[in-house]
Amino acid sequence: MKPGSGESPRAPGSSRAAAHPSAIDLASDALRDLREVAEACARLGGSILVAAREEGPGEIREKARNDFVTEVDAASEHAIAEFLRERHPGHALLAEEAAGEAASYQARPLFVP
Repeated sequence: MKPGSGESPRAPGSSRAAAHPSAIDLASDALRDLREVAEACARLGGSILVAAREEGPGEIREKARNDFVTEVDAASEHAIAEFLRERHPGHALLAEEAAGEAASYQARPLFVP
């Protein structure tokens, strides 16, 4: 590293090796899949919420003091959870309205409709 060159210091003997192209492709594929799943969840949940604008929120219940949930919120969350369980059956879900699952899973998407 030359002083003033803007390079970051490195440990002696280390080098910057480029990631193997197939590893980059795998990571890109995994990220693309996650993005597509997230977009599908947003569309699914959103379609339920948009439909409810005309019909209203349905039943509103108080979960705790000043903490409310509507029937539509729960329906949207349920639809997203079912979609995720079908698409990724080994993943745990953490959602606002539903009770949590066992924490023994590695992946845990978080969504709030």
